[in-house]
Amino acid sequence: SLVDLSPWRLGYRARSLGPWDLPFVVHFALAGAMGTRFFVRPRLRHSPTMAANPERRAMTDPHIAADPEDHYEGDPTPADPGPEVEAPQGDATDTSSASPEDGRQARGSQGSAARRTTPTRAPKPLSPYAVIETGGKQYRVSVGDQIAVERLPAEAGGDITIDRVLLLGGDGATRVGTPTVSGAAVTARVDEHYRGEKIVVFKYKAKKGYRRRIGHRQSLTRLIITNIAG
Repeated sequence: SLVDLSPWRLGYRARSLGPWDLPFVVHFALAGAMGTRFFVRPRLRHSPTMAANPERRAMTDPHIAADPEDHYEGDPTPADPGPEVEAPQGDATDTSSASPEDGRQARGSQGSAARRTTPTRAPKPLSPYAVIETGGKQYRVSVGDQIAVERLPAEAGGDITIDRVLLLGGDGATRVGTPTVSGAAVTARVDEHYRGEKIVVFKYKAKKGYRRRIGHRQSLTRLIITNIAG
C-alpha cells in the first residue's frame, strides 16, 4: 500500500514544508513508489528466531507466507558443522556416569588439600609504641620516628624526656593510663626548631569596608624518638 501524504496524516509539517524537509519528502515518496514494507517495517530476515519459527515470522510480517519451505533471499542458512572429532582414547576417564555431587566433592577435596598445604605466616610482632601528649596534642610514636610538635623549651641537639605517656603497647600487652601510665617515659632528641608553612587569615565584614589580612607561621620543634621506657 502507498503512504498517505495528506495534510491530516503529516500533521503540522504539511503546513510548514520548506527546503529543510526535502529528505523527509523524498523518503516518503520513495516509500510510496517502492512499498512501505521496505522503508517503514524492517524485515527480520536475519533473526535466527524468525528463521527457525516461520509461523512467528508470518505473524510479525503478514506479507510473508507461513511456509516452512519459504527460503527467500537473505535467510540464514545452517553453518557447516565440519568433521566430527572423536574423543581421545587411552587414559581418559569415563564421566558419563558421574553426578554433579561427585564433581563438587572432588573439587571440594582438592580445595581442602590446597588449603591444608598452604603455609601460614606467623603474625609479625609489633614494635613497642606509645601515645604521648605534648602541646595539647597526642602522638603515636615508636623508636626512630620523627614528629613535629609545638615549640619546646630545649636546645637543639639535646635530649628531652616526655612523661605524659597515655598508653603503652606493642609488647603483647597494652597498658592504658588513668590518665597517664605510671613510671613510663619517652626520650627524644631535639633535632631542630623551625617555623611551619605560612597560612593566611582574612577577616571582613560585608558592606562595612572592613578587611583584615594576617599571615601566621607556627613555631615547631622536630623530635626524633630514641627510647620508650615503662
